[in-house]
Amino acid sequence: MIVADRLIRSRYPNLKPTITGNGMQAIKLLKEKANKGSDLPLFILLDLLMPLMDGFDFLEIYERDFHKNAAAPNVIVLTSSLHDIDKTKALRYKCVKAYMIKPFNIGEFLGVRI
Repeated sequence: MIVADRLIRSRYPNLKPTITGNGMQAIKLLKEKANKGSDLPLFILLDLLMPLMDGFDFLEIYERDFHKNAAAPNVIVLTSSLHDIDKTKALRYKCVKAYMIKPFNIGEFLGVRI
């Protein structure tokens, strides 16, 4: 995600991303923001391969607890997984707007309607 962060920030220098180390931290952060009434992120970049909680576990919780809210950010899966089954599974979630394989290019990212 470090390369993705640099690539996106090169195009959007005012964007201030929040990076978490795993899905559990991301869910915790989103819950804290929701409880405080703070703004949620504009979008979420999600790797399917993470420690402690993989991307699919994150998507289950996120879609159940957050995405029912119209203001909840959509998810862009950014992964190294080349497995069609992972892509098919990820795109079944309503919150997932794109599935991109690392390394991705900024043009591909810009083409996603968030």
